[in-house]
Amino acid sequence: MGAPTTALLTRERLVEASQRLAPLPAAANRLTTMLGDDDVDVRAIVDIVTYDPVLTAVLLGQANSAHAGFVRVASTVNESVVRLGLGAVAAIAMRTAVAESLQKSLPVYGLDHHEVFAHAVRTSVAADVLRTVCPTSVPAATATVALLHDVGKILISDVLGSRAIELVGQLTEADGLSLVDAEVAVFGVNHAQAGVHAIRHWKLPMSFVEAVGRHHGARDEGSVLAKAVRVADVVAHATDPASQDDTDGAHRDAAAEALEALGMDLATRTKVLAEVTERFEWVQAMMAS
Repeated sequence: MGAPTTALLTRERLVEASQRLAPLPAAANRLTTMLGDDDVDVRAIVDIVTYDPVLTAVLLGQANSAHAGFVRVASTVNESVVRLGLGAVAAIAMRTAVAESLQKSLPVYGLDHHEVFAHAVRTSVAADVLRTVCPTSVPAATATVALLHDVGKILISDVLGSRAIELVGQLTEADGLSLVDAEVAVFGVNHAQAGVHAIRHWKLPMSFVEAVGRHHGARDEGSVLAKAVRVADVVAHATDPASQDDTDGAHRDAAAEALEALGMDLATRTKVLAEVTERFEWVQAMMAS
């Protein structure tokens, strides 16, 4: 294996790449900032959403979906926000805001633009499901951070440019190493570490910076938010039928172990995986309509 490409992936070049990401709309940024406020006023959320017609339409659709569990139709932004909660509203706003930025082909990782965005959304959906069924506390911000957790891969690919294809072989030939260890060996930095530059560029809360930077850490490493995103990522991989590296059931085993550590029995773990699959398919259909 060649020497790490640290000269290419300097902090300065990663920062420059983050600045090429599309800026966040004001509504998404303000809603996300509110996640850190335990005493947020629902009226303030409604005021932000009301003046964003695209976000209003998406929220009404989700609030009236089968997953919301209500018979009566929600006809106002206020009803939608109350039904969904701040965490879900912020995640939906962020998904709408970063869709363009996350739909990038990443040849160095063997991913096309559909796969990159699909995994981001699937991980966010997994976080949302965990929040509803997990016996331990899952922060409201988890679904939003989960959506952004792999943005570092986009920055790495941006910086590498034409070198990306050349380095694919080195990354895939790093036998016996995890993806993040292979990234460090080949690139000099892993995608979690690279991703913090995007979160800082978007001026998102520092808790997001820490959670993205540590989402591939050890099980007990990092904040509650980082740990929750880590589990959501594992569940997302386990429920993705397109996973090409799970012939031995490694993703499923990892998900079972992570969910069991959160206090879930076999029946609950099975329910989580099934619900993530079902809800992800619904979200995909919703975005396509």
